[in-house]
Amino acid sequence: MTEGRHPYSQPPVMTTGDWQPVYAALIMILLVFFVMLISHARFGDKDMRRLQKTVLGKEEQKEPPVAAGRYEPVGSLRNAMARAGLSQDVGIVRAGEGVRLAVKGLVFYAPKEATMLPKAELILREVLRYAEKSGSRIEVNVGADCRSNGDGSMTPDWEMATLRSSVVHRYLAMEKGFPVERLKTAARGLSCPAGAAGQAMTAGAVTILLDR
Repeated sequence: MTEGRHPYSQPPVMTTGDWQPVYAALIMILLVFFVMLISHARFGDKDMRRLQKTVLGKEEQKEPPVAAGRYEPVGSLRNAMARAGLSQDVGIVRAGEGVRLAVKGLVFYAPKEATMLPKAELILREVLRYAEKSGSRIEVNVGADCRSNGDGSMTPDWEMATLRSSVVHRYLAMEKGFPVERLKTAARGLSCPAGAAGQAMTAGAVTILLDR
């Protein structure tokens, strides 16, 4: 007696969803292989960015633009001083909501002279640019030089410091048209070293405060 069988065997039915796991596994294998190739390759920064744009379709990331009306004072002033070769001569730090610049005296004036040097005018032009953008006040304090007396001691040269202060005021207010109500210049003293006979005159530093 023969077993009951269908005259024709039915082939296995493949549904439309059966190929998706196989395809996903294949893609995963290719992706892993591609990552291994990338990890063993050596790319420069330029080549890597080009690869990211080509393979991933991503544009090179850029720093977000500064919002309109915003101005980064410390970085901008430092960049300007660096372009002029004054990074070692001008210290720039934040001071509250403003900025403080400490300038070496020999950068601003020649010894025993009240006339500003070209680098001093460059610094003041950058200061004016910041003040116009931020609407801040400008305060310039001119340090007095230490001059040697006949007895070997040293004292501040107030007369020269006052004259230099007036030169800065005239340059900013009259030549550059900065509002006098937002401008202050003054001569400041400093403690001169005792027993400094025979030493050369030391130039007083110039401090510029930009405050809102």
